[in-house]
Amino acid sequence: MKRTVLLLTAALLGLLPACGRREGAPTLPTPQPERVHLAFRLVSAQTQNPVAGARVLVRRAGRDRRAGEGEVLAEATSDGSGRVEVVFERRDAWDPIYLDIDGGPRYLHRYVWLDDTRYEPAPDVRTLWELNPEIGADVCVTYALIFSCSGLEDDPRRTCQNCVYGDLRLPRGDVYVIVHPEFWPMGVWENFEEAARRMERALQGRWRWRVLRNVWTDDPDKAWPPEVPRDAFIVQVTLREDAPGCFSSSAGSDRWGNIALCRSHARLLGIILHEFGHQAGLSHLPRGVRGLMTFGYYTEDFTDFERWVIGAMRFRRAGLRAPDDQLQPTR
Repeated sequence: MKRTVLLLTAALLGLLPACGRREGAPTLPTPQPERVHLAFRLVSAQTQNPVAGARVLVRRAGRDRRAGEGEVLAEATSDGSGRVEVVFERRDAWDPIYLDIDGGPRYLHRYVWLDDTRYEPAPDVRTLWELNPEIGADVCVTYALIFSCSGLEDDPRRTCQNCVYGDLRLPRGDVYVIVHPEFWPMGVWENFEEAARRMERALQGRWRWRVLRNVWTDDPDKAWPPEVPRDAFIVQVTLREDAPGCFSSSAGSDRWGNIALCRSHARLLGIILHEFGHQAGLSHLPRGVRGLMTFGYYTEDFTDFERWVIGAMRFRRAGLRAPDDQLQPTR
């Protein structure tokens, strides 16, 4: 009897390791790389025309996330219709893969995350910021106007070639302009409305610009007007009393901005539109270039080359760095 019990105990003990292997914690499978077949079209952000002959590198970003660096996983050239097709392996959904796109001298070199298509005209499209030097929209104008290279218009030592740190400052959502009640006895309501219409035309409908008359709040952070959606951007216009050398100015935060407008400037449509341009993220034009966004020199509307440059803003996001680098974190 004792012998039988001992034999059964030994048999059961021998089964324990096997049971542990079958019923213990499962071994997680080793993640396998995903084979990705990527196809998209390259088009001009301004015209939507195809970009042929562009060189596209699929890269894995390095630790520092520096544009133009990192392992090359695939390479292709866009065909006559702007179509690009590449096949590569991706480790997982968090693999930091980006596209390094060189469209040639007529386009800004672009660096864009593989999955960053929120602002594109369609998920299977990537846009390139097209230059148009024939009308003055060259790389220097584009850098100065869009990438906000502060001081470029004042310092002759600064050139567009060393403006690589500026970023694109776009307001979130639609723009609602609320004008201080002190302006209304002056009879300038139409100037603000017309400036908003011209702003919309230049931005090609990327944002709506609305002027609200009987709405005012001193501090939107504490009293957000119910007439303004929470995801919109408020531009407050306050009156600055005229004095010798009075100048209008713009400032703001991520949620709202402020324009301090001289009394005499409220009657000048070009100056109102110039300050609206700053609120839209535009900086001054470089030295020697005349247009609406020239410092101290005002027209009543954007020039052709200004409209050409800012027409591509609707396909970009805030925080974008020069030359056209989306690897930088959003603000």
